[in-house]
Amino acid sequence: MSRSLDDYITETDHSATLQSKLNQFERALTRRWRREAVEQIDRREPVKTFLARSSGPYGAPDVSPYMTLEVQHHKAHCAFIDWVMNGQDGDLGSVSCDGATGLMPGDNQLMYDYAYDPPRVVEMPFNIDCPIGQLMSDIEDWAWGERLTIKNKLPKFDGHDVSKLEAAYEAAEALRAATLSDYGGVDITQGEHNDLAGSSDLSGTVAKIWSKDSDSRDWWVEWSGLAAEHVKGNFCTSTGPTLINHSLIATALANLISQRAAIIEKGRNNGIYWIEQTTVKLDDHSMSEDSTDLVPGWKAVQGIGASIALYGAGTGPGAAPAAATGGAVSLLGFLGENLFGEWKTSSFPEQMEELVVNLSDRIDSLNENLETHEQEYSAGVSSARGAVNDASSFDLELYDLTENSSGGVADKGAADGYDVNISNVLTLAEHCEAAAVAYEDLLSNFSDLLDAAPHLADKNGDPTTGDEDLAAMCEELHGFFKTTAARYYLAFEEIKAAAEAYADADDTSAGSFDRTMESWGRDGVGTAEPGIDVEAAAEDTERAEGADDNPYDGALTGDGTVYYTEENSSRY
Repeated sequence: MSRSLDDYITETDHSATLQSKLNQFERALTRRWRREAVEQIDRREPVKTFLARSSGPYGAPDVSPYMTLEVQHHKAHCAFIDWVMNGQDGDLGSVSCDGATGLMPGDNQLMYDYAYDPPRVVEMPFNIDCPIGQLMSDIEDWAWGERLTIKNKLPKFDGHDVSKLEAAYEAAEALRAATLSDYGGVDITQGEHNDLAGSSDLSGTVAKIWSKDSDSRDWWVEWSGLAAEHVKGNFCTSTGPTLINHSLIATALANLISQRAAIIEKGRNNGIYWIEQTTVKLDDHSMSEDSTDLVPGWKAVQGIGASIALYGAGTGPGAAPAAATGGAVSLLGFLGENLFGEWKTSSFPEQMEELVVNLSDRIDSLNENLETHEQEYSAGVSSARGAVNDASSFDLELYDLTENSSGGVADKGAADGYDVNISNVLTLAEHCEAAAVAYEDLLSNFSDLLDAAPHLADKNGDPTTGDEDLAAMCEELHGFFKTTAARYYLAFEEIKAAAEAYADADDTSAGSFDRTMESWGRDGVGTAEPGIDVEAAAEDTERAEGADDNPYDGALTGDGTVYYTEENSSRY
């Protein structure tokens, strides 16, 4: 069965997988080593006792017994050599050898060993104490030592559940899709948001609210307790940036989660690839029958660490809105070609020692590459963290309605003399309720998103600083969404109450109010029952140390007038 590039290793017990692959590698190396030892004996060469290791497991063994003239005469009659050359079937322990040298009674036993200068006279026995069986047993130990050397280098990535990361990615993708808008480049300072038509989805609903921040709100000074200029320039103004930033942050989190998954998959896949291919080259008979579906290649990771920028209510298209259309707007996809490009394969040497040394070197390179990716990933998380920390809380979870004073702005006058269209006001309240319900519905996605935290970790299973910060930003985004839902619910209640209070005092508005209430009853408007504690959830989300702690700062532009209090003037 072929694997596509975005397929990933699903087993969480990766140590068991590595154990199985290393078992096959060790078996292949043992078989190959024994064959080569027989060839070296035939050539009267020293038997190689270590490959990628720096030395043998018990120091350098004595190889001289395998190079004697006695062994040269014995090899053609050796049961152990026959066993090796005939496929090594069965257990080594079942083989026995009588040590025959091929001489028969009456044969001349005096021979010259011309490997020495001058030649050495040897009295050849009829039988020797065969050393080949011990050599074949020693090779098992040597192969185990090579296996242990490779095992200790391999990136573990044990216990990571990549399917949990995929579920988290899909949750962030759903949050992104629900909050994605086509007005990320709108310049508030030029009033471009005032003409947004809006559709029936969440972004469309928010557009209808956002476009209202240019309407007169002076009548709210007395009737609702919402300071007119504060609502005009604060609550309605905050709705667009909040939605846009939710989409940008969700996109960034999705990409970062996918990047962590890519590092895990590369570490797992590539380690297996090098082991499998080395095993096949050493001895293709050592692969078990269920290992015919080998890893098709190794994976190179690309595109890690992209930065993001968030949307600021006080900035124009030359600043954050322009940046908001790049970087984090595009999803990388979960694994796949955006992160891996294509399968890659490599050529392998033929000689046993070169194969094992090559495997060891490849694992070293893999670990070096993984460390580079960890640094890139951490840089990407740091960039996202910096963007979130720099943003005003009003741009992340709406303007806090409790900031308003009942008196409003002193020089704006009372509510008398204003003609209020109650129907329009109640329509705004209706939009706020719809946005609140939509945001609350999105909270169900956070279960999968937050469940990713235990699987955000490096090759040793330890969460890095970047992993911990990514998990924290997932928690913060949950807080932003929950607070936003609560503040939309509060806005609905306050705007409706303001309209009702005005209608009670203005006979001409009472009829319009009553007709709207009847329409709401037919359409189910105003009947939403929050599943959250609205008052508690409307409190500010706890943010990371170093985050902007003054929502009026205008930190994204430094102009101090993004949102304004009674002491400062409108930014328009």
